[in-house]
Order: sequence, then structure tokens, then C-alpha cells
Amino acid sequence: MAKKQEKLEIDGDLYNATQLGAVQGKQLYDRLIKAIGPALRDIIMTLGGDKSAGVELRAASMIIGALEALPLDLVNDIDEKFAGSCTVRTETGAMLPLGPVVDGSVFDQHFAGRFDSLMKWRMAMLKLNFGSFLSKWLSSASQGAEPTPSP
Repeated sequence: MAKKQEKLEIDGDLYNATQLGAVQGKQLYDRLIKAIGPALRDIIMTLGGDKSAGVELRAASMIIGALEALPLDLVNDIDEKFAGSCTVRTETGAMLPLGPVVDGSVFDQHFAGRFDSLMKWRMAMLKLNFGSFLSKWLSSASQGAEPTPSP
């Protein structure tokens, strides 16, 4: 089974993104679930059993809020790992590796002053790598059941 690859277009920029392998992905997943697990449980408790049409949108908004409150060291590690598995199209049309995340790098230059694009890219990469996990929580919130995180 191969790692999933996706072409992403965000704010006019084209990225070729590759899913993290199981080893790197699990390292981030374990930290991510510890960081946002309590908030996700609160979402289920708050929205559980709510059958209104907007429940998935409210759950998604609350999940995004939980992700925005992640510890800074985890966010930096997420960016580093995701940038290492992604290329971006330059003005000349060349596809360059986005990582590493250091001063003067492609990542540094590309996202300079474009933090809204950075957040959109980060969310797209989270979806690519952990979308099934986040989907379980959204689905459970709309149905009123708490999912069991898979290891």
C-alpha cells in the first residue's frame, strides 16, 4: 500500500503533497490526540445527539479551534514534517521541496507575510494525513456517539 499523494491548490499556489509514512505519522498522531483529545470529547458532549443541520459545521469549527490551541512545539513539528513531504510550484514553474522549516528556506520565503495561506496549507495537510481520524469525530458529533481513537 502506497502513501497517498494529492495536488493541492491554495490561494493560487500549487502543492504536491505526500502523506507521511506510518512512523512519522504516528509520532504526530500520538501527540495530536493527547493535545486535542479532551477538546474533542467536549465537542461530542456539547453536540452529541444534536440533529440540526449545522451540527457538522459547528463541530468542524470547534475542531479548528482546538487545533489552533495546539502547543507551539507541536505546531512547529507538524510544519516541519509536512513541509518535508510537500513541494510547491515557484514563479518559474519549478516544483521545489517546501522543507526544511528554517530561516531563508523555501518554506520561509513562500509563507512570509502569508499566514492565512500557511493555516490553509496546514489544515489541508492535516486532512491528508489524519482526515479519517478527524472525520470520525465529525461523524460522531453529528450522531451523538464518541469514537474510539485508533492507535
